[in-house]
Amino acid sequence: MNGIIFALIALCIVILIVSLIYITNTIRHKERMALLEKGKEPDYFKNELYVFGAIKWGLILFFAGIGFLSAFLLNYYMFPGDDSEPLYPSFILMGAGSGLMIFYKFFRKKLS
Repeated sequence: MNGIIFALIALCIVILIVSLIYITNTIRHKERMALLEKGKEPDYFKNELYVFGAIKWGLILFFAGIGFLSAFLLNYYMFPGDDSEPLYPSFILMGAGSGLMIFYKFFRKKLS
């Protein structure tokens, strides 16, 4: 019974991700077509700030993953029998904040 529930949850997550990607691409295509109909070039998506957004989110997610991994390792090796659930969100948020600080430290001059 647990396997069926897990499979349904995984299927719903996959359907959600695919539908979000489809909707995002459809909206982007309609926006570019509207700009072309008005005679403007759709150079907005080639802007450096658009690229920096991807770098920023990549750093946030990377460091959040490192925070999750460090919380898991600390929980597994330092507190093997203890159920320390508050450890995970705090380490994930500290990792994401660290990623934001690193992003703004390196790209502060290019953003302004």
